[in-house]
Amino acid sequence: MDVKIQDECCLCFAGSFDPAFIANIYSIGKITPEMNANTSAGLSKFFQEEMGLPNDRGYIAFHDMKATNIGWKGATF
Repeated sequence: MDVKIQDECCLCFAGSFDPAFIANIYSIGKITPEMNANTSAGLSKFFQEEMGLPNDRGYIAFHDMKATNIGWKGATF
């Protein structure tokens, strides 16, 4: 797992430059609707409680990648 947090970026969300977030989650064929709902709830809670970001100040996007579209070690998954 790789997590990258960029602080002090210029992000306009809903017409405001107040603190906001965009989270992108990528997986190779392992994403399910139930997992998305649970992950969204957990991340929203984390952003709100740990980072002070209201959960209406960002989006969480889930990307289910096809194994044939991911390159690794000179081949694809």
